Amino acid sequence: MLRYFRSHKQQQLFLLAFLLPFLIIMVLFMSQQITPWGNHNLLFSDVGTQYNIFLTGLRHDVLHHTFSQYSYYLGLGSNTLPTYAYYLMSPLTLIVIFFPASQIPTALTWIVTLKISLGGLTMAIFLSTTSFQNKKNIIILLFSTAYAVSSWVASVYYTLMWLDALLLLPMVCVGLDLLIYKHTSKLYFISLLAAIVTNYYMGYMTCLFAAIYFFYQFLGLQKNSEHFLTFIKQETKLIFHFVLISLLAVLSSMSILLPASLGMLATDKAALNWSNYSLLPTFGLGSLNQLGLGANNYISRLNHGPALFTGSCVFLLIVAFFFNQNVPSNEKKRTAATLLVLFLCMWINCFNTIWHLFQHPAGFPFRNALFFTFFAVCTAYRSIQYKPWHFLTVSQKFWTLFIPLASFCIGFIWKNIFKFNSNQSFSKLFSQAGLPSMKIWMSFILSICFYTMSWFLLFKLPLSKNVKLLLIALTCTELMINFGLSMFGTPYGNQKNYVSNYQFKQKQITNLKHNSYFHHQGRTVVKDTSFQNAYNEKYNCYNDALLFRYFGISMYSSTLNKATRQDLEALGYLSVNPRRISFVGGTELTQSLLGVQNELDLNKNDAQLKINTTYFGLGAAIDQKILGLKLPQRQALKNQETILQRLVPAQKHYFKKVDLLKVHNHKKDTSRKFIHRITFRTTVAGPLYYYSQDASAELRTLRINNRSKKPTVDNQGQRMICPLGNYPKGQTIRLSVTTSSKHWDKAQQLFSLNAKQFDKAMNKTYERRFHLHQINGNCLYGTIDGTSSKQHLFLSIPYEKGWHAKVNHHSVKVQKGLRGFVTLPINKGRNYVELHYRSPGLISGLFLSCIGLLLYVIFLFYE
Repeated sequence: MLRYFRSHKQQQLFLLAFLLPFLIIMVLFMSQQITPWGNHNLLFSDVGTQYNIFLTGLRHDVLHHTFSQYSYYLGLGSNTLPTYAYYLMSPLTLIVIFFPASQIPTALTWIVTLKISLGGLTMAIFLSTTSFQNKKNIIILLFSTAYAVSSWVASVYYTLMWLDALLLLPMVCVGLDLLIYKHTSKLYFISLLAAIVTNYYMGYMTCLFAAIYFFYQFLGLQKNSEHFLTFIKQETKLIFHFVLISLLAVLSSMSILLPASLGMLATDKAALNWSNYSLLPTFGLGSLNQLGLGANNYISRLNHGPALFTGSCVFLLIVAFFFNQNVPSNEKKRTAATLLVLFLCMWINCFNTIWHLFQHPAGFPFRNALFFTFFAVCTAYRSIQYKPWHFLTVSQKFWTLFIPLASFCIGFIWKNIFKFNSNQSFSKLFSQAGLPSMKIWMSFILSICFYTMSWFLLFKLPLSKNVKLLLIALTCTELMINFGLSMFGTPYGNQKNYVSNYQFKQKQITNLKHNSYFHHQGRTVVKDTSFQNAYNEKYNCYNDALLFRYFGISMYSSTLNKATRQDLEALGYLSVNPRRISFVGGTELTQSLLGVQNELDLNKNDAQLKINTTYFGLGAAIDQKILGLKLPQRQALKNQETILQRLVPAQKHYFKKVDLLKVHNHKKDTSRKFIHRITFRTTVAGPLYYYSQDASAELRTLRINNRSKKPTVDNQGQRMICPLGNYPKGQTIRLSVTTSSKHWDKAQQLFSLNAKQFDKAMNKTYERRFHLHQINGNCLYGTIDGTSSKQHLFLSIPYEKGWHAKVNHHSVKVQKGLRGFVTLPINKGRNYVELHYRSPGLISGLFLSCIGLLLYVIFLFYE
């Protein structure tokens, strides 16, 4: 294979295979004015809330050598290995170290561009090696570009951690071809290992496809007259070779795979939904619209058919492949079987779920369409080797054009005129029909034109060098238009505002750390409205603690620990879905309990700092009774009363109901919502809280004395505690809110916290606080005084199996307290506490990886 790279013509071909996608993406990004060519950036969707922030954190870790298995910047604290494994294992992410922290969005542009361009290069390498012919044929550029700038890429280009599969998949298949035909496994082992390590989610899909592709090529070895069982017996060694190398590659990746898998099992993704395993179809005739331009865009990113478009040439050549009498029947059969299997893996709900790591994708559906795309391009390239313009009859050439066009037209009418979805009944087929927009009609007309021109160049003209260049130019133009249409409706971020706001917020956080009242170990809640103008979508500051390096509460990640999220939700914090927990929903108690010392309110002009006067640090000595305390969901205020009574027992309730004076319920005119206007009187002096136990309240409509009290993060139909302010005893207050409940009932809870009683309780807790001496990555040290009645230490750190503790230099078992926080047994008197975190599965994973690599090295001598 290396000798091909020494060929000057081969080098030119590979360079062009890289440059064509590179130039297409450059032109598209320039047209959209994306940084560094304009003031837009890719800070939208998960890029703005997750990837940009994780890459900024990676930059800090690399430049300051602060890698750690545990981070207090991820929510209340979290295992870092699942986050690294899912988001940050691509070597190309290291580009971020060459950019300032405020310019990471620019680095994102280059990372996306390079990954797509490298996808074109590796596809060209694949098409130029082993079983394919015409290794230096310029027509390869058509297919390498069709793969690199396909509709799948256009749909997920900003989900950059999946793009490593785009560039590694062709190398995995090159390795498989070498394994089958040359009996050498080095490239297959290395590329499959790299695919798993860079992103285990897409790596898992790559393993499934590798098995399918292996059997596709393997069956090509069978002679026409040879019996299948005889063939299998003769090639048993090859099958064993493939299975062994595949297993060794998986085993060698265990240093990443095992801790990442154990971490993901601790998330909500471990839950199985049996409805996702039905044998029902996942899409209908409307998905044939994917055969044309502009089938997907940003607005439809959460729900669309499989993104399969790779250019009209590819689909025409696939149809021609099956009409061409010059193609061996055996090759037609195994190609058709492979395409059918890949199609069914998307179409049948059960198979589609299995491909997506046994979870129904939450947005960005049919991520496995990449593999169908790859094989479709391979089939089209294989088709052109058989010169269909010579061997197809006139009628066959006509059907080659008619079948794709007819299929596309059916899909267009079904989706854009009838507007019919697979989950609707046929009775609604004509009731919602209507004419599509001008943009959709233009996409339709352009698709017809591109199909017709491609067909004319392929089947009506001799395939000379000039015609090949025209086909490449036509395909590049077609794919560029399709990619541009997929960008429609994208709410790009504002790069200039991001830089200025990042620098302003970084300065405010730095000033906060220099404040004489600031404790570096205390958590901080930052309510920020200044950062919003850097985004064109609602920005809720979920991961700002990692972005600006302070200890916080909120987190947004696919690796969010399920138990931690549910614990905070049971205390009243907002969680709009299994991947998010917000800082909104806190009370005076939870702020103190979780070690929140500072509340920083930022806006465009200034910053206001509020110090929590009842802050007692990271933990305190507690009674044993609190260990088995149950905190049921949907009872946040009751849970807080229970906690306070266990911490500091009192005869009176800490939280007291208000006295309702007047209730008026009024139905909205055009909806099933009801407006409730309540007049009530406070019964104690202190902070007032509202909690909709049945999650029926639309908190954005909440008003107190005709002033808005909506939370900084929209509750989206989820429950949370809503602070309403501090009020003296006996004050009359008017409240209005919209809910889905017809009457104001017990589910709508209004309680005041007795401030005087609460302060006394916190003062007593402060007396037995945990004295933190050092907190450094995986380690935590401090002292605590135990008493005869307080012989357990509560720490506001989420319980995880990776924690190991010593008290007075003796190992103790880390226990759960308050449902899901770290608690340790302590002795009467002074106790020296040490906590160390080791990511579950890391040591075992490293051992297994070493075993896998060693076994492979031994196997190489045998091979």
